[in-house]
Amino acid sequence: MRACALAAVLSTAALTACVAPPPDAAAVESLGMRAAQTHAAPDLQRLRQWAEAGGPLARVAARELGLALAGDTARSADALHWLTQAAEAGDAEAAFTLGEAYRTGKLHCAMSAELARSWFARAADAGHAGAALALALAARNGDGEPRDARRAAGLLQLAARRGSARAMYLLSQAYAHGDGLEPDARIARHWLQQAAELHFPPAMQDWALALESGQLGVERDLQAANEQWREATEERRNRWSFR
Repeated sequence: MRACALAAVLSTAALTACVAPPPDAAAVESLGMRAAQTHAAPDLQRLRQWAEAGGPLARVAARELGLALAGDTARSADALHWLTQAAEAGDAEAAFTLGEAYRTGKLHCAMSAELARSWFARAADAGHAGAALALALAARNGDGEPRDARRAAGLLQLAARRGSARAMYLLSQAYAHGDGLEPDARIARHWLQQAAELHFPPAMQDWALALESGQLGVERDLQAANEQWREATEERRNRWSFR
């Protein structure tokens, strides 16, 4: 029995060693996207081999394998294993996904604000905009922690600088209303416009209103306001069509 088990281990190790490494992260992510859609065994096996082989792209393969398995409720434990491996190796997207799992109870995780916050913090430290936004929302709303508007505003600034349109919009509101920050119409206007330019629907609507009314010191321009309303309506329809 021991000899058979040892032979199986050696055989698996030999197969892993013989697998050609992926050319780049894009190739790993492309295979991961396909595996998430098809759950094809050969694709999942290749991702696993890459994840087990070590090297600079092992954490990317572990993350993609975890994300692919996350769509199969029967394999939630495996998904959690590979996502944790990737996150502990420094993968921001894997850490963010774990934060969401513990926040919402996905992957059969027991909901835990503390664990969610811990993984979000690791992802944010690694540069993940969505994780910084998640931390900001928890601080702003008092989810699992005391409400802290000042801390929330600082995290919104971080997420906005990293490109989160929703964070830009919420930061604009914080500056407009003085929520955790000194009120500043100029900065509020800047972030509202930035979010609108990224086609975030609430920001597009508020920017149209500002163009109509002159709120936040915006120069009134009814023609531009009408165009913004049209674009906001189209954006909403486009989003509805993919629900």
